[in-house]
This record gives sequence, structure tokens and C-alpha cells, in this order.
Amino acid sequence: MSTRNRVEAETGLDKFNRIGTFTNVGFHAIFILLALVCLVPVLVVLSISLSRIAGARIAATSLLQSR
Repeated sequence: MSTRNRVEAETGLDKFNRIGTFTNVGFHAIFILLALVCLVPVLVVLSISLSRIAGARIAATSLLQSR
């Protein structure tokens, strides 16, 4: 690679991205999996807690109506 081409390549955003495309895709896949691993348990706990509240409200209204 000539000096002129190297200078042109390093003046753009390419000078910040030193890893290859395949490695970049791999890193993105790993971070997406890590994000899902962290978010899924939170969503499960939230859905369980909301469903329990809804079930308790239904049970409470049925008790009040039976009296």
C-alpha cells in the first residue's frame, strides 16, 4: 500500500475501526446475547408479579361479590 493510500484511509472513520468485519459481527452477537441474558429474567419476574396482582384482584372481587 502506498503512503498516499494509507494516509487517505487513516483520515476517515477507518482509522478508529481496527478490527475486521467478521470480528465486529461476532462482538455484536456476543453483546446482544448478553443483553438478552440480562433482560429476560427481569421480564419474567415482572410478568409474574403483574399476573399475581391481577389474580389477587380477581380473587378479591369474587370474595366481595359472594357476600
